[in-house]
Amino acid sequence: MFELRPPSLVRIFDRPVLGHKLKHAIEPRLIYRFVGGVDNFADLIRFDERDILSDTNELEYAVIQRLYVKPTRVPECHEPAPVAASTAGGKNKPCQTRSARELLSWEVKQKYFFDPFFGGALVSGTRNVLATTDDFTGIAFLSSPRRFTPIVSRIAVHPSNQTEFGWQLDYDTVASQVNGSTLFANYRLRDFFFGGMHTYFHDFQELLAPSLPDHFNQFRVMTGYGNLAKRGLNAAVSLGFDANPVGVLPTSKPLQFVEPHVLQYSAVQATYNWDCCGLSFEYRRYELGAIRNENQYRFSFTLANIGTFGNLKRQERIY
Repeated sequence: MFELRPPSLVRIFDRPVLGHKLKHAIEPRLIYRFVGGVDNFADLIRFDERDILSDTNELEYAVIQRLYVKPTRVPECHEPAPVAASTAGGKNKPCQTRSARELLSWEVKQKYFFDPFFGGALVSGTRNVLATTDDFTGIAFLSSPRRFTPIVSRIAVHPSNQTEFGWQLDYDTVASQVNGSTLFANYRLRDFFFGGMHTYFHDFQELLAPSLPDHFNQFRVMTGYGNLAKRGLNAAVSLGFDANPVGVLPTSKPLQFVEPHVLQYSAVQATYNWDCCGLSFEYRRYELGAIRNENQYRFSFTLANIGTFGNLKRQERIY
């Protein structure tokens, strides 16, 4: 692997905007990867991420733009002590330091494959999940030999320490369509937090199972109080909705009627922490028709500085 990161292009704007000084940075990136010797890909049993490793000869190119802001109304502080003497009246006032933070980042990237067959690992007419594509974007797009990956755009905005927005868009230049779009927003007000997400996903189901939908349009909302380490009671609720019309799957083929499931996912988690330990419970409900219809119950008991016992894993928590 060879990685090239040229010097960043930076510009600092002299005119403040809303009491903040702006700094714009452009960071290009080039990564060349070559993997060879995986000559038995078809004989491997898919078990984890190492089992999807294949031959590849590729070039990844990306551009990241960052926008930094720094307040101008707070006087610059050069005092080593936390309190600086004021010249007016001889009184001491808190010494505040101006610090820059990242307001916005925008990354656009794409890959070019010199070997569109991946050393013979690619099978035409079916979904191919390889390590090189899975690390690049979480949406499978390989169904035939191709040179270019979809263009991936990732935008992250942090207006304040309590607020964040994000948008990831995958546009397939080969199929001339949007493969996926994920838009989310989170806000925290002291111990209360709120969040929402919209996900659009376009699959190539016509190659696999024509009777299944090829479009997914879903929403998720979440609200809660506290956090994992806060003493006392903490709780959160998360809901997932399907925005498809009732009883109709919006496919490119004739309309197909199925059993509607508007609320497809729901979860409730509650935690109570003492000084020495904590106890957590979680309930999840999946209602995906014939694909998945079940209730799940999880719990965990945590001893401070020792460990956690139970079936509620960290990656499965709501908060």
